[in-house]
Amino acid sequence: MPVVDISFLNPKYKRSGGSGYNVLSTHLSIKEAQLKSDGNPSPGDYKSLRDDALKAAVSPGLTASERSNFEVKAANYDSLSKTTVLRDAQDIDNMNRAVKNDNKKLTVAFGNDPQLFLRGKLQVLEGKMFRLRENVADQKQAGDESYIKTSLELDSTENEWLDVQAALETVGSYQKGGNPIEGFVVNVETNSKGEIRDIEVSREPKSGYIATTGVLGGFSVYGKVNPKVGVKEGMNVFKIGNEVFSAGARLRPGPNGTFEPDVLTAKSQQMPLGRGVKATSNFVDLDPINIKPQRDSNPGDWVQSTDGSFYKDIGNRQYERYINATKDQLQINDFDILKNLPEETLKVIKQRTIKTIDNTPPYVPPPTSDIPFGPTQSSVSENKSDVNAGASYSRTPSPLERAPKSALGTAVRATQGAVNYLKSIFGK
Repeated sequence: MPVVDISFLNPKYKRSGGSGYNVLSTHLSIKEAQLKSDGNPSPGDYKSLRDDALKAAVSPGLTASERSNFEVKAANYDSLSKTTVLRDAQDIDNMNRAVKNDNKKLTVAFGNDPQLFLRGKLQVLEGKMFRLRENVADQKQAGDESYIKTSLELDSTENEWLDVQAALETVGSYQKGGNPIEGFVVNVETNSKGEIRDIEVSREPKSGYIATTGVLGGFSVYGKVNPKVGVKEGMNVFKIGNEVFSAGARLRPGPNGTFEPDVLTAKSQQMPLGRGVKATSNFVDLDPINIKPQRDSNPGDWVQSTDGSFYKDIGNRQYERYINATKDQLQINDFDILKNLPEETLKVIKQRTIKTIDNTPPYVPPPTSDIPFGPTQSSVSENKSDVNAGASYSRTPSPLERAPKSALGTAVRATQGAVNYLKSIFGK
């Protein structure tokens, strides 16, 4: 806690130079900056600022407006002292992003061993539940109704923790070479090298994942296949480690009137049978030693960050960054990309990036019109001279007498006009 001189709050304290309000306000701002220097002011820090603002508000020599300003500051500090402790709880999205990043770290470390992965995930969830319980208690104490939202998140996290715990308990019952564990599957996404870049144990397979005859850590493996390869070659292919699973890219009738793709069988268990193949065994146990999670890139590899940017490994531990670019524009396959990497790994890659390439198309101005928007000064002058040279103008003569203003004058003038008209016809 920094030591701040607040002797200026003493009513008998005198200071030469500057108005009393400016001096008090400056000292309060300095103290606030000191308490916020670590980026994480505590409720006690805000209470201290509140007390100083209240003391400043009753200092002699202040106008009513200046006293009001300090009272507003004190009320704001008081509100912050009550809500600061709740901010982390209210930002559940930020908490979930941290958990997701922890899962990425676990994938990099233990992606090839579901049992170790689950143990790590259990600890991550336990940490999240502890924070949520603390936040619910703080929110209820403060009378903040957002505790309802936090409680729902806590319930969801506890259910997830129970599933992970149940999955761990079943792992111990698996006998190598036997049937996979029932009730849980492992969803695995790999890159084109067969390295694991995402893994999740769940009760039901995730959408887009296809059943295989592979077993990893006792769980049936559901692999994510490249749909482009399936359309192009008519085969669904999934590679994990040095094992390749495949089947024809067709659908077969499933339960409840649904259609499902054929189960992918390992190349090592396939035996030719007529025009197709037949599996020589029901399942293939995958050895974690032959499988590794994605960790490092090699020259020519591509990395995708969470903001959608692509980084190309150009060798010598250096990278090029491509922004506003798509995979199609860069002519790279999604399965050739290292993604779902932890933020710490991406941070190192960004620090080693020596060139940024913006793939935004260059700006092309619209075509200009051949017709000018208006006459130029010279053309106006020339037109004026041409008109003046080809025509002569005479001034309209002024009337010799004024028009009569009265009704009698108008009648006399009309009568005189009629007499003159008759004289012109019949003569004098």
